[in-house]
Amino acid sequence: MTSIANNIFKKLKYNISIKLYYLGDKMLNAENIVDALIELKNKRNWTSYKIAAKSNLPASTIANVFNKRTMPQLDTFLAICRGFEITPAQLFAYNTKYDELTDDENEILRLWKRLSPEEQTALMNLLYLLY
Repeated sequence: MTSIANNIFKKLKYNISIKLYYLGDKMLNAENIVDALIELKNKRNWTSYKIAAKSNLPASTIANVFNKRTMPQLDTFLAICRGFEITPAQLFAYNTKYDELTDDENEILRLWKRLSPEEQTALMNLLYLLY
């Protein structure tokens, strides 16, 4: 899934706005992307203000995107993903269990991403000892 998302973003960097792309058998367009963002916003019970603050974007930009008055530009889309602390690939993985994790599990994943490869290996070895 990640390579597909990477290919999509290689195409996107040459476009000013998100238009129409394919993800496997699913058609991926700006409206589908906004729908996925809205679904994530609702699952997390986040306000538009919280998304704006975490994304470092004006509240008016977030309101326009989430009310479907404007389609997000690539930089806006990436900022929103960073605000949600997810990658675009995670958003595009419609069948992912990522959002069904508890807050503690999400925190563990967030911290995991900050570890060096050596620290990740050490932590895995420790977890295997506990298992």
